[in-house]
Amino acid sequence: MTSRAAGSCARWWKQGHEQSCSYAHWLRLVLKQNVFAHFRKAAPEQKGFLLMEYVFSLAAGAVLAALVCTGLGRTALSWQRLQEQLALQQAGGYMQSLLERHLGYNATAIHIKSTGELELDTIMGNKKLLLYCRNGGLYLQTTTGNGKGTNPLFIAGVEVSQWQAAKLNDNSLRISFTLANTQGSGRQRHWEQIYRCYNGEVFDEEG
Repeated sequence: MTSRAAGSCARWWKQGHEQSCSYAHWLRLVLKQNVFAHFRKAAPEQKGFLLMEYVFSLAAGAVLAALVCTGLGRTALSWQRLQEQLALQQAGGYMQSLLERHLGYNATAIHIKSTGELELDTIMGNKKLLLYCRNGGLYLQTTTGNGKGTNPLFIAGVEVSQWQAAKLNDNSLRISFTLANTQGSGRQRHWEQIYRCYNGEVFDEEG
């Protein structure tokens, strides 16, 4: 074989080898793209929420809302009960302070009637007082030379019941009554107090 023929064969072989390499490279690229495309189709990316996840979210939200509503309801109920207790406390304290003033310091004689009414002679000779419980309220009737007048000794919204007065000795008596809140749950509280007549004596009509 001549040198020219050998050179031609070498060039032909080189060109064929390069062409075959390019074909092989192209084939590898095609296979690679097809395989990746197959896997992407087999395992697609999940975007958004599935129906089951959405249902679970709604259920969790409903449970949370129920817990919140229950807690708010209990808080409101506790607050209402606290307000009723404070109202009874204020009403009882107010009534006891007025009874202490009239029975302990203004009265020179206290007459306990069979009806539970209290007739009071006072340090002002021309003034007489009458304490009585009627129609769910406690009242103080004042009698002077100019006439009579009646004032309530209880707070609106609170009912007075089970009024009782009993003599303990010549200078003291025990008074008990029950207060009920007429607004709300009707919560009740019983009060009992001993009063001393510092300026006079206690008389029991039944005794």
